[in-house]
Amino acid sequence: MASQSTKWANPLSFLSNLQGLQLSNCRIFGKIPTQQLLNLTSLSVLAMDFNSLSSPIPSYLSNLTSLFVLDLTNTWPQLEILDISATQVQEPLPTSFANTTLLRYFRAQNCLLRGPLPASMMNLSKLERLELDFVVANGREC
Repeated sequence: MASQSTKWANPLSFLSNLQGLQLSNCRIFGKIPTQQLLNLTSLSVLAMDFNSLSSPIPSYLSNLTSLFVLDLTNTWPQLEILDISATQVQEPLPTSFANTTLLRYFRAQNCLLRGPLPASMMNLSKLERLELDFVVANGREC
């Protein structure tokens, strides 16, 4: 019920020492209430996969220097631009990444992405720009 309201994140603003937040498949929709999540500076895991979010990926996430895992799988089906540059993302891109069928621009410069790019990326028919400068893949810098 709380996820149907725009106030679902209000209690989170008081949890400044929170390290992991798992909100997978919680029927959250609309915009992410960024003001309530600004205090989560200790957050190392944020999973909001399988929700229906309509806002862009909040820029405040770049201030979460402890963030190690960000899972937004199947969250932004309307996403057109994704920039995860200069992050410490250390996982392979999930195969479900290709579900962002409207993605036009993907930038992951200076990241530590691991493993090969998923073959499912071939399904990104609208992708116009792919920037992977200084990405470490399979132990080698690309």
